[in-house]
Amino acid sequence: MTATGGDLVGKVAKALGHPVRVAFIDALRDGSELSPMKVAERDGRPLGTIGHHARVLDDLGVVRLVETRPVQGAIEHFYSLDGPTVPAVIAALDMIRPTDDQDVGQVAVDPVGA
Repeated sequence: MTATGGDLVGKVAKALGHPVRVAFIDALRDGSELSPMKVAERDGRPLGTIGHHARVLDDLGVVRLVETRPVQGAIEHFYSLDGPTVPAVIAALDMIRPTDDQDVGQVAVDPVGA
């Protein structure tokens, strides 16, 4: 079920509040297609956790399921960044992500009109 209408902004903003979702988006930023299994192996997080958060992002239209492959009796799902919200999501993450010379408590935001 894809979020639509006025609630989309709030749902995407809430989704970006979870570090696992941000890590999944970051893993796909280079244009690659990755499965939760590959991200779980790389990041050392449980597959079920990564898979859950990938499905949340898919439901919101931030990532898209692009392929499934049978692997040892299971189905591996591959996702890519795709959807109308992706440019805004990437811009928001870039805007609030601390730079190398900032503490985590500082935010690199250039307010509109400043």
